[in-house]
Amino acid sequence: MAQGPVIELESESRKLSVHEVMRKNFFIYILWVFGTSNALVWVLIVGMVVAEHNLLIGKSIAPGDRIINSNVVMTLLGATTVQLGAALIAITNFLFKAERQS
Repeated sequence: MAQGPVIELESESRKLSVHEVMRKNFFIYILWVFGTSNALVWVLIVGMVVAEHNLLIGKSIAPGDRIINSNVVMTLLGATTVQLGAALIAITNFLFKAERQS
């Protein structure tokens, strides 16, 4: 199996091929993207909950007109499950794919 050019990383005791370094960097980038996007979604949700709480206290909306209801919570749970599954499949296929026979 051809590894391609080999480079030495200071932080690791073994030599890694350029392909291995690219995979590692891609993996770190993907984790950062998913972590950042999920954090921003949670910031948005917390902001909505605080705004809704203030509207309820100020009697600007009725309790039946809530923004964050069971549909929103179920949608977030479903979207998070799908996102996690898609991310795991994509990362696993990229990192551990078998060499294709020509």
